[in-house]
Amino acid sequence: MNEYMSKTEILEMQKTLKNMTIMNIIMTPKDEAWLRLINCYEVKGGCKYVIDNGSGDTLTIFITKSGVFIKGFDHENELNQFGADEWDETFFEHIYCDAPSEFLDLVEDERDETTFCMWWTNDDSDEWQENNVVGNDGGKEYLLGYIMKSTDEWCEWAKDYYEQEIDVDGVHAVYNEENITQAIIQKINPERDALAALEEIDEIKDLLNFEF
Repeated sequence: MNEYMSKTEILEMQKTLKNMTIMNIIMTPKDEAWLRLINCYEVKGGCKYVIDNGSGDTLTIFITKSGVFIKGFDHENELNQFGADEWDETFFEHIYCDAPSEFLDLVEDERDETTFCMWWTNDDSDEWQENNVVGNDGGKEYLLGYIMKSTDEWCEWAKDYYEQEIDVDGVHAVYNEENITQAIIQKINPERDALAALEEIDEIKDLLNFEF
């Protein structure tokens, strides 16, 4: 089971997703948003974070007033029905069984791009719900690994991805939720239009600070 269990820990996950989104805005201009690892969008009743590694794998985290729904798609996993010899509709019936209807409504258009899903409802429960396939986690451990909880984790990934040294102190300021200034942005990414980055962060600040 994923380590995020209590509401406090889920709030920490949300904070991490927010920090990662801000870092990607700082590193990549808006007209190249498709190159970002993570983007945040508005959905009915809340927001969703989409992590796309550019290799065909995605992790989508819906955060609403009802709770949290996580859906992953590992394209190389044998549970990927698009790659199966024969489409198995019962797989979806199994993994989505008992998932709250409000979550299922949110994933309707991307229902089939799934190899695992899990959900947590905002009812003081400390348990995630999921329907496992015996012997295959659907890429859950692999995909959840893209949620980088610390400055060091993000910098290690970013050094590889961007092929450049990253200013650790600047990243720490973001992860520490300090007031983000043009100076901090320039420190992290000197080539970025700092004002444009600040404006984009401001455009989605309500989504990044959504309270469920």
